Amino acid sequence: MDELQKVIQVSGAPTTPIEANTSYQELGYEDNTTVEIIDSMKSISKDIISDVEEITKNFNTLKEKYDEFTDFDASINQACINLATSASDIEKKVENVLTVLITIVQNLSVADENLLDDLQSLNNILSGNSEGGSATEVIAASASTASAAAATTATISGSANSESSTTSTVQPDGTTATTTTVKAQTAMAGPETQEIKTITQDQPAPASPQQSTPGGTVSGTLSPGTTATTFAAQPYQLSDDEYRSLCATVYAEAAEGNEYTVSDTMGVTSAILNRVEAGNYGGNSVIDVISAGYNTKSQQFSGYGYNNQKFAAAMNNPGIIPPEMRAAIDRTLAGERNTTGRSFAGNGVHNSFR
Repeated sequence: MDELQKVIQVSGAPTTPIEANTSYQELGYEDNTTVEIIDSMKSISKDIISDVEEITKNFNTLKEKYDEFTDFDASINQACINLATSASDIEKKVENVLTVLITIVQNLSVADENLLDDLQSLNNILSGNSEGGSATEVIAASASTASAAAATTATISGSANSESSTTSTVQPDGTTATTTTVKAQTAMAGPETQEIKTITQDQPAPASPQQSTPGGTVSGTLSPGTTATTFAAQPYQLSDDEYRSLCATVYAEAAEGNEYTVSDTMGVTSAILNRVEAGNYGGNSVIDVISAGYNTKSQQFSGYGYNNQKFAAAMNNPGIIPPEMRAAIDRTLAGERNTTGRSFAGNGVHNSFR
């Protein structure tokens, strides 16, 4: 303001107050120097105002861009988190699917092994390549070979003349063998009549209490914690499903194919029945005891359940259980036991009972 007063004094302009809207000419300036200075100052002021407005506008634009970038960055982070979570979920689901598929394939491979052999034998018969002439026996040693018999019937069902008969006989080991004889003329085998016998080995029924012979000897080498002769105990009559599950569990838990097999098999079966009678090992039935804690960290028998390959194989094909093991299980169910123990642990060769 002092500088402006100097300019006015130099120019000779009046120093008295100036009313608003007074023109330069009315001020009585002696030259145009002062007018030019004032105009210049007004122009500079406008430029300054314009620049400030532009800076403010640019700052607001910059702030908007920054806000957009911040939101975008947060969105990217959330998207990455969501993607990682989805990938983890997909990985778990794929792993579960693969586990189920592997189990199914393993079960099918066991179930189909005998069926493929039987189909090959049937093909040899119908094509005339089998030894022994036209009358040939196709023997399937497992309970699941009823499917092979069905395949046989389906194969020859298109023959012009066929007849069949079925007979059942009790085997020395207590099992029942069902023999189906089919006579048929087939186009593949020629005009002569072919006789095809399919012998199906049925799963033996649960041992009856009347079969009990306490004091019987246990063959082979004894597993630690078992006795050389059996002692009398409560016999059990199981349902077909419960018997099948018990046999599969014992098959998965006991020694197989060595000198400990009989002692070990009777020992595992005895321990299970001892737990049933104790009543505090998951329940008071065989199925309650062998399935106690299934699929949890407190599972009592690792040999129970389809996660165990031997259990799954025996459930799908009971015929794979060796006769000596099945006989030992039946003796125990009939009232013979060789241990009072309720627990056991294995070393890869045999179990030790306590």
